[in-house]
Amino acid sequence: MNARRQGGEGRGQGRGRRYSPGYSPGRGNNRFKSNRSQHENSREDFKFAPHTASKPQKHTFDTIKDHIVQVVQKTFENGHDVFLSLKEMQKVDLTTDKPERQISVDRDDVTREIEQAGFDIEYQEDYKRYKDRIELLEKNLYKAYSLIFTNYCSKIMQSRVEALENFTDEIKNDPIALLNAIKTLMHDPIRARYPFASLTDAQVRILNSKQAEQESLLDYVKRMKQLRDVLKSQLGENFLDYFVESTKEYKDETDDDKKYALKEAAFEKWFAYLLIWQSNNSRYRSLKQGLISQFQ
Repeated sequence: MNARRQGGEGRGQGRGRRYSPGYSPGRGNNRFKSNRSQHENSREDFKFAPHTASKPQKHTFDTIKDHIVQVVQKTFENGHDVFLSLKEMQKVDLTTDKPERQISVDRDDVTREIEQAGFDIEYQEDYKRYKDRIELLEKNLYKAYSLIFTNYCSKIMQSRVEALENFTDEIKNDPIALLNAIKTLMHDPIRARYPFASLTDAQVRILNSKQAEQESLLDYVKRMKQLRDVLKSQLGENFLDYFVESTKEYKDETDDDKKYALKEAAFEKWFAYLLIWQSNNSRYRSLKQGLISQFQ
């Protein structure tokens, strides 16, 4: 009877197991699935995509680019050169590292011949490593293009990049040209259809873009620089020349080099003013008031 009771208790415990408050069977698995789903959604959102009113971008161009650069640095074989190329948005110049063949200047013929043979062996090895480095950079650039276009561009962005007139000749298989095109297209989805709309949009965006309440200063500056670069791609940096020529400072200046310097610095001065003026008012009110008081 004790055996039956014990057996019954065992079966009862198996069928009617008590759980701690707040616990339910399978909850851990659901949590795991939820976390995995959130991770996949986050990864899906971490893509270059054109900005639209219905679906604003969740990450800036620089944020996604910095992530890609880190992935390249960590996963590419000897990826330092391609890492620097993508980070600086300019292919590294390896010609400065091209080895030079040393020439022995020893006066003794035998010694000079032996020393020169050693120099030649070193040069051949160094030159081989140099050529291998060049080939690896080209290989990694091609690989980086595939990574960016396939893994980090939305379907819409892919189609818009491919629709560009210079896609086949200048962009395809060049990750730096691809990134430059993406930077513009993220804020310029209508350029191909109507250039003046694109021009207007670039100006409106940078003039109306203000620092959000919870936006960090670093994120705000990055976002504004991205808008600045888009505007520069549309208007260049010299569109303020006429404005500068009309200022008293320019008219009073007699040195041509200093006049030229005033024009060269105008765009960045204007951008610096925009950064301050459109920063969060509750945080930087005193800075803005000080700036205004200097010109009253």
